[in-house]
Formats: sequence, C-alpha cells, structure tokens
Amino acid sequence: MGAPGPSVGRLLAGRANRKEYWLWVAGLLAASFAMSSLPPAVNLVGVALVTCVQIRRLHDIGRTGWWAGAILLSQIPAALALYALWGDSETTYLVGDIIVAVPIACLGAIRGQPHENRFGPVPGKHPLRKVFS
Repeated sequence: MGAPGPSVGRLLAGRANRKEYWLWVAGLLAASFAMSSLPPAVNLVGVALVTCVQIRRLHDIGRTGWWAGAILLSQIPAALALYALWGDSETTYLVGDIIVAVPIACLGAIRGQPHENRFGPVPGKHPLRKVFS
C-alpha cells in the first residue's frame, strides 16, 4: 500500500498556464519575504517548489521538465562566480536575484501551446468525456 496523499509524479504531471504559474511564483515570493529571517536551508524548499511549477510550465510550452534541471544547474556556476568576485556583499545578492529572476520571468512570458500536447490537455479546458466520467 502506498503512502497517503499525492505522489511527486502527480505534482509534476500536467501543464501549468501562465496564470497558475504566476500565482505560484507570487505566493512563493511572498513566503520567502515572510521567512527571510529563517536559516538559508529553508530556501531549498522554495527552490524545490519553484522547480516543480517550472516543470509544469515547461510542459505547457511543449518542453520536457528536464529543462528545469538545466536552468537550475546553469545558475550554480553563476552563483559561485559571483561569490568569488564580491564575496558576501549586497552586490552578490542583487546580481544573484537577477540571475534567478530572468528564467522565471521568461517562462512566465512565453505563451503555452493552444492545443493538447504530450503532457496533457490545455490547462483550464476539460474535455466533456472527462467532465462526465
């Protein structure tokens, strides 16, 4: 018998339109401001949640969710280079925030595919057979 509740696969499956994506991003941004005094390890939860919604958003534009991993991995060398250049300064955090914000904004700006794709139906539009089943 499996564990109760949704599985990770169901959390990552399907598509997220721009509205759903920006609602998640806004909620996570508000939560990060509210929890700014907590240890940095708590940010890893936020990173995981942003990655989950990025995967669903990538599905909406017809791309595999593995691109979210590529986005995340591409930011690690940039973060290390920033820290090597400026150390623990406000400039490091400002430029780091910009590096993180660019892919988030780009994913939120791209229009999703207007038809059903391999990741599921268009978000918000349910076929009649699914509604009445």
